[in-house]
Amino acid sequence: MDAGGGVGGYGLKVFDRATGRTIFSGSLVGAGATSTLIALPDGDFTFAVRGCTSDIVAATCGPWGTSDFTVRLATPAGDPRVTFPAAGAVVTSSTNVFTWTAVPGAVSYEVTFRRASDLRLVSHLRVTAPDTATILTLRSGQYVMTVQACASGCGVGSGLVPFEIGLPAAPSDAPVVTAAGLAGNVATIAWTSVTGADLYQVELVQGPPAGRAGAR
Repeated sequence: MDAGGGVGGYGLKVFDRATGRTIFSGSLVGAGATSTLIALPDGDFTFAVRGCTSDIVAATCGPWGTSDFTVRLATPAGDPRVTFPAAGAVVTSSTNVFTWTAVPGAVSYEVTFRRASDLRLVSHLRVTAPDTATILTLRSGQYVMTVQACASGCGVGSGLVPFEIGLPAAPSDAPVVTAAGLAGNVATIAWTSVTGADLYQVELVQGPPAGRAGAR
């Protein structure tokens, strides 16, 4: 946009041409402020700008200048395929490496886990390309997983891949702490393994006011 004589600022709007809805409304102070940055989704829009005096209100502003434009976000050409778990698989460990195929042009991947019964969100992760794996710990239950490849925008995605986490009974034995030491603010702890365990929960308890710290 060009600066106009006697202008003290600009009123700005962006409209969705399909619905007429205002997507953005704002202002810039100063005649030299002749550009702005706005994040928009896919769509057809109209950008409107008008020059104003020191107070950017309708009574002190001139007519709107407009320009129509279209946003088409760059999305990867392909969609990823989940490689672990397989659809319908029953997984017997709580912590797993979930994997998918790479997609050319992807900048990141959106990885989503939901409960199969009601599609309630369990975890949503963004993984930066070229990585095609993420580690997640889940409780026993039925889930669905989906992965989308993204650049400026995201593709359709892999579709819902159903799987089940079926953990065995909780271990009946307790581990035995074999070593514990503290160097500065770093604690080193060792314990015996327990048959049937695939992860351990560690808690460090200090007297007040420090409270309790936990780790898995």
